[in-house]
Amino acid sequence: MKKNIQQGDLSFHLQDKLPEGLTEIKHNGIFQLAESETTGHIHRLKGDFKVYQDKQGRYYLAATEQTEIEHFNTHTQKQAEHNTHTFSNAPYLVRNERSYNPFKLEIEKTVD
Repeated sequence: MKKNIQQGDLSFHLQDKLPEGLTEIKHNGIFQLAESETTGHIHRLKGDFKVYQDKQGRYYLAATEQTEIEHFNTHTQKQAEHNTHTFSNAPYLVRNERSYNPFKLEIEKTVD
């Protein structure tokens, strides 16, 4: 069953199709989407997939059933606290959670 996926401050939103004008990003079967500045944990894609980026810097994922998102601790070289998720064979828009900072009066990315 195809569904949206959430892992920590990253979310993956199903798309009917990929938009036009994307640039493919080459990788070797592992692609890091985010890193925590404080814990050294990373969110990384593993498996058979393609990653694209639009002109606004948003990532898109063309996933297969062999694609996983893993939360990984770079210090211990083991899985961190978020569960690993497997994708459906579908395109996804990748989003990073944002929050409003009332002291800076701006919206900023949420960080672990």
